[in-house]
Amino acid sequence: MHRRTTLFTLISSMVGTALITSAFMLYASLQASLQEYETTHIGKIESDVTTQTGKVSEQDWKEVQSKLEKGSALPVVTFYGNLTRGKENIVPHIVFHAFSYQEALKWDVKAVQSIPSPIEPGEIVLSKRAAAQLGVQEGAQVQLVIPPNTVQVFTVKKIVPEHGLTGYRGTKQGKATAFLSLETARKIMGLKEGYTNLLLASFVASDLFPAEKWEIHQVKNDVLHAVNNIQKFVHLFFITSLVAIVIGIVLVFNIFKMIGEERRKELGVIRAIGMNTGDLSRVLRIEGIVYASVSSLLGMVLGIGLSILALQQLQSLIQLMSQYRDEIEISYQFTVDPYFLFTAGGIGFCLVYFSMMWISWRASKQNIVSMLQITKSPMNYSALAKRRMKWKKVFYTVLALFTLALIMITLTPTCQNWLTKRFPDQENYFYAGAVLFVFVSSLWCLQFIFPTLLSSILKGLQGHSKWVATLQIAFRYPIAYQKRTILILFMFMIVLFLTAFASMIGSAFASWTDRMEARQALGGYDLAAQSERQLSTKALQDIVNKSKYIEKNQISGVTSVIQANVSLTYPDFKVNGIDQSFAEHNQVVLEQKETRFKSDQAVWQEVAQDPEVVVISSRDLGLIERDQRKKYQIGEQVPIQVEGKVVSKKLIAIAKYYSESYGYFISYGIWMNQNEVERLAEKTENVWLFRVHDKEQLRTIAKKVQKEVTEQGAFQLLNPEQQLVVSQSFIRVIFSLLESFSFLATVIGLAGLMVIMFRQVQERQQQLGMIRALGIEKKQVYWSIFSEGFIIAFLGIVLGIGMGVYAGSLILKPFGQTEQIEQYRQAFPLFKILLYFVLGLVISIFGAFLPARKALKVSPIEATRYIS
Repeated sequence: MHRRTTLFTLISSMVGTALITSAFMLYASLQASLQEYETTHIGKIESDVTTQTGKVSEQDWKEVQSKLEKGSALPVVTFYGNLTRGKENIVPHIVFHAFSYQEALKWDVKAVQSIPSPIEPGEIVLSKRAAAQLGVQEGAQVQLVIPPNTVQVFTVKKIVPEHGLTGYRGTKQGKATAFLSLETARKIMGLKEGYTNLLLASFVASDLFPAEKWEIHQVKNDVLHAVNNIQKFVHLFFITSLVAIVIGIVLVFNIFKMIGEERRKELGVIRAIGMNTGDLSRVLRIEGIVYASVSSLLGMVLGIGLSILALQQLQSLIQLMSQYRDEIEISYQFTVDPYFLFTAGGIGFCLVYFSMMWISWRASKQNIVSMLQITKSPMNYSALAKRRMKWKKVFYTVLALFTLALIMITLTPTCQNWLTKRFPDQENYFYAGAVLFVFVSSLWCLQFIFPTLLSSILKGLQGHSKWVATLQIAFRYPIAYQKRTILILFMFMIVLFLTAFASMIGSAFASWTDRMEARQALGGYDLAAQSERQLSTKALQDIVNKSKYIEKNQISGVTSVIQANVSLTYPDFKVNGIDQSFAEHNQVVLEQKETRFKSDQAVWQEVAQDPEVVVISSRDLGLIERDQRKKYQIGEQVPIQVEGKVVSKKLIAIAKYYSESYGYFISYGIWMNQNEVERLAEKTENVWLFRVHDKEQLRTIAKKVQKEVTEQGAFQLLNPEQQLVVSQSFIRVIFSLLESFSFLATVIGLAGLMVIMFRQVQERQQQLGMIRALGIEKKQVYWSIFSEGFIIAFLGIVLGIGMGVYAGSLILKPFGQTEQIEQYRQAFPLFKILLYFVLGLVISIFGAFLPARKALKVSPIEATRYIS
């Protein structure tokens, strides 16, 4: 009988299930991609261990064997190089493994059995990826090139699939894998005996491998960490999906409650002629099962479609983010996991079904007399109720004033700065608590504010009798059924809150990344390449000048910097050894310096010349001070560690730390004389810095520089500009999707309003017929229904957007620096917020229009029948 309301109810429940299904499918796809990567490129490998010198002697291996279970470790010789076939076909950064064939068979038989027999000197086994990139078949000849002088020719013995050991690309993430005989690999690496690495099949305690001697790479944990960084964004979709489910629960709860009210007299008559409470409850449960089954099935199908669209938008960006930030290449593919699919569908089914069961239980508890009453008003006019109402008004007034005061205080810079100083690591919890309190208190206060607001509107229109009469009809139901009204307002508040909040956060991050200067990440340079090959700035300049790839005047400056770890246990804390070239051309900004220096460049010149002085970034100086529990001033001696060795150096300046510098150690850390770093450190890396002449041509020049540095033994070229673009695109897509999903939830709320208004028209059919019979015009009936729906939607939209803006303003504070917050306030997403407000109003007008139009068609004769 009620096809339209049934359709809207199904759609609303279906979209809620679809959103949570899409979140489950995204999560399942990421998990399946991770498992595929583990199977292909990790297999049994849990850890990759080497010594600080990079060589594992036979004695070291015997000591390790005595501490580990038999067969839990495999000694290998691992190095990186280029493979070529002819002059043009070059595949850079191939990882080469060599091991005892018999030991490898025992360690990982599934991976090694694809190699039919031990590899002989002069032979090479290629992975399918390496062979495809070279374009070779078995029996072909390829060249191994390790700059500057190693060149050897090998015959391809076998091409094998990448699986576990045969797909492991090493700690430096090679582009593909290849395998040589143990004898050949040792000759290339200059080893008379022993190995370079130990591959472990289980997690080992650090006390078995002391940091003073060993360097441990937790291979599997590193991959899990990289994928978990991506999966954190999936949680955003879970939040949106849960919001949609909550809206669905509220909607179903309201609808079935109204169905019970609408059919109360009919069910009362049926009860009076013999139907028992069990039969009544069973009828309503069957109706709920139909709604739950159809909506969950349709929601699962729609959710699969939504997750496919979302992954198509994110797939390439996620791959680039993993490659740039974590240096792993994971191919993300969509996967339909039956377990996650039916779990999501089951959640949607249960939530709809159990919501309806509660309604059916309430309906079955009513007695026949109350069911057959002509009117059923929830209002209580007793003296006790009036006294309680007075106390409630006092309570709600105090609560409303306290909430307003909390909002105003928490938005002031004074309060925010105090929280930052008093609770530097917990301020975000305070802000989250404040947002939650304001949201809940607003819902409570609405019970008092809503009737008062409606009464105020009527008082303001006292001179317009027709409008007063129309609004009195419109306001009667919202005031009489406050719980129902508050639930509808809650639907609008929560979806508009999430939409506005996502817009605030997305706009803030986009604003911050748009203002980032990529060149600051490398201290004024555009490109950087890391290599174990040591080159001076002069030698690097000669290579650029003689390059067959880089054209004249494309590079305006080059510098070679030596890097060493501050501590063996903290590889993310670096000492930069700089020379005269870096001192003259870097653009690292100094916050403080000794007064005897007239310019920043003079400070850098002093560091390049004097081995007893240092410059430290503000971030790393803070770490040193926290470790030493002492504050250091300019001109004081500061204890500096280089590979765990402590030396005392004079602090002559403090460099400014930029957020875009994170991960690029050239622009933060400790700067010291280059020769002094070489003297103190045993294991260093060379960083080659390039500044392009024309930044508009950066992408083209970067490809040419990549080719040149690959031939020189540096396999990865860092391009902060490109990574910044990828990060910006990723953030924009993530929050755009979140906003889209949130606005979809808004549509659910608006559809819910339409359904409930349709049900209210049906429920009030007799009353509307009586009003029409008494002489009220159709127009007044139409505007009363329209006003009721529009005012409820308007209040929910305003409160939801206001709460979203408030929450966004607070939550941004812990994540941004003061200047970033000020920049964002200048770029407040006013247009987006207004757009959501207008779209919400337009859809709510449409949602109120259709039920109001239906009210016009109510015939007084048909409406006044006892049972319709």
